[in-house]
Amino acid sequence: MGSPALIAAIVSVPAHGVGSRQDLPLPFTAVLIGAATALLVSFVALGFLWPEPALHADSGHPLSARPARTLSSSVLKVVLVALALLLAAWTAMALIFGVDDAHNPVPYVVYVWLWSGLAVLSLIFGPI
Repeated sequence: MGSPALIAAIVSVPAHGVGSRQDLPLPFTAVLIGAATALLVSFVALGFLWPEPALHADSGHPLSARPARTLSSSVLKVVLVALALLLAAWTAMALIFGVDDAHNPVPYVVYVWLWSGLAVLSLIFGPI
């Protein structure tokens, strides 16, 4: 059985980034300036500290024939694109026509799945 701290951490993962700016003890202008500054500094630092690619396309281990064929099939790509478009359309409909309350799924889709989920999926499967 897992430790209580590990279980609490796993249970709290879906709550990452979901909240309101009214919960912050800072003026909204200060939050915007801080976020813009952090973004700008991180990209400038990345540009100076990583001027040339360190990752090479030929590094790593190739997949065996069957998984490689399955993952590169056009049918799978069409299905995944269709699912992504359906999720985007559903999120846009909820954003435009949904009620502005805690039951609206847009904050969960944007913060939890896009910011957190895509990073994890990119670590596991490569660029997504």
